Amino acid sequence: MENEVLRDMLLVITVLAIFVFGFFVMKRLDKFLNENYKPYFREDEEKPTRIIHNEDASDEEILSDIKRLKKKMAR
Repeated sequence: MENEVLRDMLLVITVLAIFVFGFFVMKRLDKFLNENYKPYFREDEEKPTRIIHNEDASDEEILSDIKRLKKKMAR
């Protein structure tokens, strides 16, 4: 009888320790993901700009637009 009580208490303590450990691991994982994936999930920023040119646009105009957008996206 006493062995069963000790075994059950050990089981409860072990499960509780696993839950507490999992809570802290998930809390740190959530913090890590929030810090490292902010650029991908910002809702307050404007949508990416699209480059639309007609056939009359020169290669230099297209290249300058691409460079401008590259600088904008790098910030």
